[in-house]
Amino acid sequence: MKLLNSAPPFTPLEDRRDHFIIRITVVNGNKDMVTIKAVVIVITLTICLTANTSDGYRYCCRRYMIGRLRDFEIKGYSVQTIKEMCPIDAIIFHTKKGKACTNPALKWVMDAVDRLRTKAQKVHQNNSQYMIGRLQDSIIKGYSVQTDTEMCRINAIIFHTKKGKACADPALKWVMDAVDRIRLSPLQKGATPYKISHIALLALQESLSEDMLPIRAVVVIALLTVCLTANTSAAHPHCCRGYMTGRLPFAAIKGYSVQTDTEMCPINAIIFHTKKGKACADPALKWVIDAIDRIRNKAQKIHQRSSRQKK
Repeated sequence: MKLLNSAPPFTPLEDRRDHFIIRITVVNGNKDMVTIKAVVIVITLTICLTANTSDGYRYCCRRYMIGRLRDFEIKGYSVQTIKEMCPIDAIIFHTKKGKACTNPALKWVMDAVDRLRTKAQKVHQNNSQYMIGRLQDSIIKGYSVQTDTEMCRINAIIFHTKKGKACADPALKWVMDAVDRIRLSPLQKGATPYKISHIALLALQESLSEDMLPIRAVVVIALLTVCLTANTSAAHPHCCRGYMTGRLPFAAIKGYSVQTDTEMCPINAIIFHTKKGKACADPALKWVIDAIDRIRNKAQKIHQRSSRQKK
């Protein structure tokens, strides 16, 4: 009994004090746990955000190119803004070799943007209406037939000249007279007009002597037609050959390129660049030109912002 009673008994006050100390310790432990959980959550969120940001930055321009691009190298452009989780504002020019990040504050960059808009406006006009006036017989080298069943907006006779192509109204008498003259020419007899009317083949025809034309011309022209057709399809696998149906929301459009039928492609087209890929649109449609104007306005805004920052 003495051994058991050797320890001094705890007083109620000491009991309350120890209990209080234990409670404080528990509370402090809870605070430590909260701190640890908060740190873990913050680290997890940081990793997730970093992963998403790096994924979003993957196609962002981080610096500008040195020097400038030549006009013929530029096929189109996209607009990058700092509001799209990218570090800088930029005009991204699309070329055959890839993409080039340029400073929107530079004059040559905005001049190139304006030239692309002008080019787009021209293919819009070419696709939406017929030529004004008439062509002289001496400059017409051949013709093609366009119908509104071939995903084109209008029926047309497309005359081939040394300067390019001209869309003429097939309802006009002078147009059909010109077609008859070409069709009844020695070279065109028994041949399909749009196959034989290629400018290169006509140049060959002029260089051959008249007495050799019936034999050699037919053979050489047939061979060249096959070669040109094969080379065209092989060299330009990414040409638009038809137009999309419906329309794109502007939020999905990042930029555009201009395709013309003078670049060994079958049709004029505006190629919109989106996150999911490319879409071929009819340049004659109003919403297509409106989208081009809005992209240009977007480029103008970052040009002004970058110019202020440069100063």
